[in-house]
Amino acid sequence: MRVYLDAVQTGWIIGLSLTFGLILPLVLGYVMSWLLTKGLYFGWFVRTTPNKYPRETPSCAEESQVKMFTSGLSFKEQEKAFLSDVSIVSEGLTLQGLYLDYHRSISVIVIPGRSETSSYSFYYAELYKNSPYNVLLIDSRATGLSEGKFLTAGIKESSDLIAWAKFLHDEKHQDSVLLHGICIGAATSLLALAKEDCPAYIKGAIIEGSFKNFKRMFACHVKSGHHPSFFVSQELPTYFRHYAQVDILKDSPEKKVALVHQPVCFIQGKEDIYVPYHDAEELYAACPSEKKELHFFEHGEHSKLRYYNKKEYDALVLAFFARLSSEEIK
Repeated sequence: MRVYLDAVQTGWIIGLSLTFGLILPLVLGYVMSWLLTKGLYFGWFVRTTPNKYPRETPSCAEESQVKMFTSGLSFKEQEKAFLSDVSIVSEGLTLQGLYLDYHRSISVIVIPGRSETSSYSFYYAELYKNSPYNVLLIDSRATGLSEGKFLTAGIKESSDLIAWAKFLHDEKHQDSVLLHGICIGAATSLLALAKEDCPAYIKGAIIEGSFKNFKRMFACHVKSGHHPSFFVSQELPTYFRHYAQVDILKDSPEKKVALVHQPVCFIQGKEDIYVPYHDAEELYAACPSEKKELHFFEHGEHSKLRYYNKKEYDALVLAFFARLSSEEIK
């Protein structure tokens, strides 16, 4: 009997040791990873206060981005005579933008990256000053002066982009609309082009640094911040589904680019640590457009290709739009 009791006691000790030594740490690690992912999700993709993602300041304090932001605001001051506030309502949200009207019949919409606003986009508007185009700069939902709480990795923003294009065509009497997207703005543009209701007057797009799969790009961001990227990236789609009610796995550029037939120019930097350059190669290969181009820059970080290659970047963008035939842009 004593031997039996000793065996039972030993079993309990072993069981408790396994519980506290192996199982409990795994459970705690699992819970902590979900809490970490939730913190990152709310920090990066949710407007938790009314003043988050304002127009007045760049979303990142990196020197290059501050210089881009400041340069854009300087250009804004120069162009005040051509500038007006504009707004639309999309999916119940009032969205705000700024319109540079040079009395031309074609408009370019600049779609910035995550948490960036129309103020940041003035840096890109500058290249169109002496072009044949007007320029619309937008505050995406949940940024700047636009309403909304959740950023959706370009998914719901793509419907907003269609609404902005319709506004330019119907209210501003533009014959054609072109898209110029950067990072998530580039993904937004691809998703918009792939939509069944994408109007024929959207004639083409510049796609700079678009990710194929947002989950993977987010993992690269998280890894650069020294967080455990595997578990966080696996858990991220759940938060997007629960809070923003979008599926970032289903509605991703890699799943939708096969529906894009409009002219597209893919631009990518080989020094981009967030979006591998082969993402652009694979998106380009999967795009069925008969008028598509793929260009790489050797130097320049993610979303900063114009900053590092200004002359070459501007020439490339304007030349691509200029090559669109009169049948495509009238």
